[in-house]
Amino acid sequence: MLWAGLLVLVSLAVALLWWFQGGLRWRKQPWELPGPSPWPLVGNLPHLLHADLPAHFLQLAQHYGPIYRLRCGKKVVVVLNSSELIREALMRKWSDFAGRPHNFLGNDFPVC
Repeated sequence: MLWAGLLVLVSLAVALLWWFQGGLRWRKQPWELPGPSPWPLVGNLPHLLHADLPAHFLQLAQHYGPIYRLRCGKKVVVVLNSSELIREALMRKWSDFAGRPHNFLGNDFPVC
């Protein structure tokens, strides 16, 4: 019984080491927008929990550029971080953004 527990513990340690070395992370495709690496299951939702969210988005924009992506669970959210890009998206390319969800949860959950 002790050997089985030890085997499980060693297997878990090897799996975690492999995970943190990048073995199980989501693979970024070359055509994808830059963005922070998502966490398992929750994606980049912890990035939305900062006390000063606009300053955090500005910090992410300085690192990844004015257009980057965040993953909120399974949903991909495109963040536009300049007034020129927002104006272009909403005025000139409005049809590309017409099917977007009404909230960041994608209408998957009821909103009270």
